[in-house]
Order: sequence, then C-alpha cells, then structure tokens
Amino acid sequence: MDRGDIEALAGAARGERVSEELLARVLERLAAVLADLAAALRVEYHGPGVGVEGDPGAYRLVVRPHRLSVSPDVHWGVMICDAAPSAAWRAVWSLPAAGRRRRRAIARALPEFFRGYLLAVRDAGLAESEPGRALAALAQSCRECYETVA
Repeated sequence: MDRGDIEALAGAARGERVSEELLARVLERLAAVLADLAAALRVEYHGPGVGVEGDPGAYRLVVRPHRLSVSPDVHWGVMICDAAPSAAWRAVWSLPAAGRRRRRAIARALPEFFRGYLLAVRDAGLAESEPGRALAALAQSCRECYETVA
C-alpha cells in the first residue's frame, strides 16, 4: 500500500469521486497487507460496523481466522462478518468483494478499525513486534491521509 492508495480510501470516505475499479484494487491490496499482518500477529479483533442499511453494526470488519466457503482451510485476515450472535462471526465478504456502498462504508470505518486493532495488538503484548510496528506504521499513514486531506 502506498500513500496514493490511502488517499483514494480517504477520498472515498469523504464521498469524493473514486472509481469503483480503483477502490476495489486498493481494498484488495489493503486486505492482502492486513492478512499478512494478521497471520503473523494472530490477534482477533471485532472492529467497527460497515452495515449500509438499517443497523450499521449488523456487519463488521473482523480480524480472525476465517474459513471461506466449503474449504477446510482457515486463513487469518480481515473480512466483513455477520455480527448476529447466531452467526459466530461468519465471513460474508472480502473487502474488495463488497458492494459499492459498503466499500465506502469500509473506507469511512478505517480510522476506527486501525485504532481498535492497534489497541488489541498492544493488549496482546505484540505492539513492539515487527508486525506490530508494521501495523502501527500503516495506521499512522492512514491517520495522516485522513487528517491532511480532510
């Protein structure tokens, strides 16, 4: 992820015109970076809501081991999960596979997501690990872009 990627996300969060193709590519890159960090950190985090109709908390950004479709394999990463108690944080969409409105909700939720995930990593005693520092650097870049272009 580079600064241009984060600026595109910040623009989408503010409602600026960002092409859907660009937004999907940036979210795909973000998901890949976060999957690598999540696999190294292994800290579960139930993040902010990204629901677009009705209850915004019905779907949330969740870092945990996810099982996709019928595959027996489990992979750490961030996915959009059903937050209903009976759903047990079932992954519903990857970040880039989310619909147009939900992608923009994801972009708006990123500052809160990074704040919370960093706290969870700190509470797990991993903030000073290499992946913990990499997460902090990514979060700082996000914070700077969201603040400077607002």
